[in-house]
Amino acid sequence: MTDTVTLPPNPESGIQLPGLLRAAGAVDIHVGVRPLVITSLATFRATRSPDAVLKYLVMRHQVEADRAAAFLADLETRDREGSFLATSIIYVVSGRKAAH
Repeated sequence: MTDTVTLPPNPESGIQLPGLLRAAGAVDIHVGVRPLVITSLATFRATRSPDAVLKYLVMRHQVEADRAAAFLADLETRDREGSFLATSIIYVVSGRKAAH
Protein backbone atom coordinates (compact mmCIF):
# COMPACT_ATOMS: atom_id res chain seq x y z
CA MET A 1 0.00 0.00 0.00
CA THR A 2 1.24 3.48 -0.84
CA ASP A 3 0.29 6.82 0.69
CA THR A 4 0.93 9.98 -1.26
CA VAL A 5 1.73 13.38 0.23
CA THR A 6 0.68 16.14 -2.16
CA LEU A 7 2.33 19.51 -1.74
CA PRO A 8 1.51 22.86 -3.32
CA PRO A 9 3.91 24.16 -5.98
CA ASN A 10 6.93 24.92 -3.87
CA PRO A 11 10.52 24.99 -5.07
CA GLU A 12 11.74 24.09 -1.57
CA SER A 13 9.50 21.05 -1.13
CA GLY A 14 12.09 18.41 -1.99
CA ILE A 15 14.14 19.09 1.10
CA GLN A 16 11.00 18.94 3.26
CA LEU A 17 9.95 15.45 2.14
CA PRO A 18 11.99 13.36 4.63
CA GLY A 19 10.54 15.28 7.57
CA LEU A 20 7.02 15.06 6.16
CA LEU A 21 7.33 11.31 5.73
CA ARG A 22 8.73 10.95 9.23
CA ALA A 23 5.90 13.08 10.66
CA ALA A 24 3.41 10.84 8.81
CA GLY A 25 4.87 7.81 10.59
CA ALA A 26 7.19 6.45 7.90
CA VAL A 27 10.35 4.58 8.86
CA ASP A 28 13.45 3.49 6.94
CA ILE A 29 13.48 6.76 5.04
CA HIS A 30 15.96 6.98 2.19
CA VAL A 31 16.88 10.11 0.24
CA GLY A 32 18.44 10.14 -3.19
CA VAL A 33 19.44 13.14 -5.27
CA ARG A 34 19.39 13.14 -9.07
CA PRO A 35 20.77 15.92 -11.26
CA LEU A 36 18.69 17.03 -14.20
CA VAL A 37 20.26 18.88 -17.16
CA ILE A 38 17.85 20.44 -19.67
CA THR A 39 18.82 22.12 -22.95
CA SER A 40 15.40 23.18 -24.26
CA LEU A 41 12.92 25.65 -22.80
CA ALA A 42 9.98 23.48 -23.89
CA THR A 43 11.36 20.53 -21.94
CA PHE A 44 12.16 22.77 -18.98
CA ARG A 45 8.60 24.11 -18.97
CA ALA A 46 7.17 20.59 -19.22
CA THR A 47 9.29 19.14 -16.44
CA ARG A 48 10.00 21.99 -14.02
CA SER A 49 7.19 24.54 -14.63
CA PRO A 50 9.28 27.73 -14.32
CA ASP A 51 6.23 29.86 -15.14
CA ALA A 52 4.33 28.36 -12.19
CA VAL A 53 7.35 28.64 -9.89
CA LEU A 54 7.81 32.30 -10.76
CA LYS A 55 4.09 32.96 -10.28
CA TYR A 56 4.36 31.34 -6.85
CA LEU A 57 7.39 33.47 -5.95
CA VAL A 58 5.65 36.64 -7.14
CA MET A 59 2.59 35.69 -5.07
CA ARG A 60 4.85 35.31 -2.00
CA HIS A 61 6.45 38.70 -2.77
CA GLN A 62 9.85 37.05 -3.14
CA VAL A 63 10.24 38.23 -6.75
CA GLU A 64 8.77 41.28 -8.43
CA ALA A 65 6.47 40.54 -11.38
CA ASP A 66 8.50 42.59 -13.87
CA ARG A 67 11.70 40.76 -12.89
CA ALA A 68 9.97 37.39 -13.31
CA ALA A 69 8.73 38.42 -16.77
CA ALA A 70 12.22 39.62 -17.74
CA PHE A 71 13.71 36.33 -16.56
CA LEU A 72 11.26 34.32 -18.68
CA ALA A 73 11.95 36.58 -21.68
CA ASP A 74 15.68 35.92 -21.23
CA LEU A 75 15.05 32.15 -21.15
CA GLU A 76 13.05 32.43 -24.37
CA THR A 77 15.87 34.40 -26.03
CA ARG A 78 18.45 31.84 -24.94
CA ASP A 79 16.26 29.04 -26.27
CA ARG A 80 15.86 30.74 -29.68
CA GLU A 81 19.64 31.28 -29.85
CA GLY A 82 20.37 27.65 -28.96
CA SER A 83 22.13 28.51 -25.70
CA PHE A 84 19.43 27.47 -23.21
CA LEU A 85 20.68 25.43 -20.27
CA ALA A 86 18.93 24.66 -17.02
CA THR A 87 19.83 22.36 -14.19
CA SER A 88 17.75 21.08 -11.33
CA ILE A 89 17.98 18.69 -8.44
CA ILE A 90 15.38 15.99 -8.03
CA TYR A 91 14.94 14.51 -4.57
CA VAL A 92 13.79 10.90 -4.49
CA VAL A 93 12.52 10.10 -1.02
CA SER A 94 11.09 6.79 0.06
CA GLY A 95 10.08 5.08 3.25
CA ARG A 96 7.69 2.50 4.52
CA LYS A 97 4.81 2.48 6.94
CA ALA A 98 5.81 1.37 10.39
CA ALA A 99 4.29 -1.93 11.49
CA HIS A 100 1.63 -1.42 14.14
